[in-house]
Amino acid sequence: MKNKSLIIICITVILCAAIISITAIMITDNNQNNVNTSTEKQVSSNSTNSEGSVGSSESSISSESTSTSQTTAAFRIKSAKFYSDGNPNTGEKATINVGSEHAGETIDVMTYYYRGNSRLNYPTSYTTLVVNSNGEVSLTDTTPMPKYPSKCHIDIMYRGSTYTADASIGTYKGTQTITF
Repeated sequence: MKNKSLIIICITVILCAAIISITAIMITDNNQNNVNTSTEKQVSSNSTNSEGSVGSSESSISSESTSTSQTTAAFRIKSAKFYSDGNPNTGEKATINVGSEHAGETIDVMTYYYRGNSRLNYPTSYTTLVVNSNGEVSLTDTTPMPKYPSKCHIDIMYRGSTYTADASIGTYKGTQTITF
């Protein structure tokens, strides 16, 4: 009788541990979508600017920001312009505006593209960029995407804080501007 009770207690403890572990993994995976803990960085230079003029739209999407107080101008993601040329092998281009008050400053950017709930790209590290005089940075994700993305999640690391924004984008060729 003692052995049977001991087995039941052991099975219960194992099940509880498994449930707690699965919950922790799911929470960690959700946090990984918002903040990449990788310390590897890619340096990128954006000297080309080719954008099409086929179709454009503007919409307002809320953004979430987490930051600590800074002594410089407040940082926020103001808008993003997305460009798709219709070729699934060339990826997506994003031009993100953080304000001209941050011109010359360095930020680390990562963009995640989705179609519905399916992720289309899997970036592994932030891209380090310098904000231009217009307050913009541009980066192209060259991951082949067989479908136009319907959502972009933007992560920006700036002075130790992470700033995020989510944009719903149209699933068509051309340029779209989203204001946050």
